[in-house]
Amino acid sequence: MFSLRLMLSLLAWEAAAAGLTNRAAPAALGNITTLFLLGQQDHWEDVNLSSVSCEELRNSTRPNLRLRNKSLEAWPACLPAGVEALDLSANLLPVLTGRELVNVPKLRTLSLKHNRIGEVVWGTEALDSLQYLDLSANNLSSVPSCHSAYLPKLKWLSLAGNPLSELPPLAFSCYPQLQFLNLSMTLLGQGSGGGIRPLAFAMDMLQGDTPRRARSALDVLDLSGTFLENAEVGPGRGQPSVAPPCEDAPAEEP
Repeated sequence: MFSLRLMLSLLAWEAAAAGLTNRAAPAALGNITTLFLLGQQDHWEDVNLSSVSCEELRNSTRPNLRLRNKSLEAWPACLPAGVEALDLSANLLPVLTGRELVNVPKLRTLSLKHNRIGEVVWGTEALDSLQYLDLSANNLSSVPSCHSAYLPKLKWLSLAGNPLSELPPLAFSCYPQLQFLNLSMTLLGQGSGGGIRPLAFAMDMLQGDTPRRARSALDVLDLSGTFLENAEVGPGRGQPSVAPPCEDAPAEEP
């Protein structure tokens, strides 16, 4: 099983330009996650649904709302249209649909970790604002389908801790700006599952497209805690070249 973060890069990664050594690069890439999380910790408004009316919630002007651990079984009604960051982690939500996100057109950050989500249906409308999405520790047995979907600004996605066993071709083709993808602690490579299929990380190719144009924008791919072998994630499976993992790379800080 993998125990290290694998780095993907289109331009030999900016580490060389920044003067990073091979040893420092994995830690620097891991800091993308840390910086993202730290950036979302300030100025949250905790919402007590038992003491706030629907109208009061809808009229809230705070951009960052936290509805964590509220035993929610459905997407909350009356969310303000101007919300930019929403924490719905540790609830009981079974599904996520694009229709719900259309009603919060300014939403950039959405945390849905530790729910019961078994299905994601993006729909056909472009979700133009969403940039960070945490779906870790849910019940997804397959990657959310990119068929007819388009999230042009999504750059950070975590599917860690879901029972995923296969990445189909073009699995992430509706996220053209995706830079960070966490697939750690999934079932990839276990048993007879399909693992990573050819072109899993490629963009949708049109007639006449070159392989270079079809490349993903991924910089970081976390496959730690999966059942994959090195040969299964190397070049030729639709992703950028894999930088050799550094055995003594510094441990990432929590």
